[in-house]
Amino acid sequence: MKTARVVLVTLAISLLAVPRLAAQEKNPGLAGLLSTVVPGAGSFYAGNGGHGVRHLTIAGLSALAARSGLRHCEIPFGDTDGCAVAAVSSVAFIANWIWAITVGVGDARRHNQYLATAGLHLAPELVALDSGGEPGVGLQLLQFTF
Repeated sequence: MKTARVVLVTLAISLLAVPRLAAQEKNPGLAGLLSTVVPGAGSFYAGNGGHGVRHLTIAGLSALAARSGLRHCEIPFGDTDGCAVAAVSSVAFIANWIWAITVGVGDARRHNQYLATAGLHLAPELVALDSGGEPGVGLQLLQFTF
């Protein structure tokens, strides 16, 4: 897929290393790994904050409920209500954890697919320019992909 760059503003700055500001492709494996460590972190990495907040909230609430249930779990003495709460909350935590990994990978893939689609995208990025033999830096605001 060819990419044409539209440079709208040119800065007369000579720099050897310029940080890239544009949206980059996201690694789905890294997104899955991040969500394995912290549920929802892979979605945050892939740019989907809504999914990240959802999975992080579910993980936090289910962990708190499981901890509370374990405190009140007294199997030998007949009080099993706390044990049931702990068991259900633990299952919810594990299900959400697996779901967060899957969604994080999917969010990274959807992000990459969006970047690869044809069209005009807002993609601010510093790009290297050659202006009359002197190296310079330009600010690209739009990216047209075809």
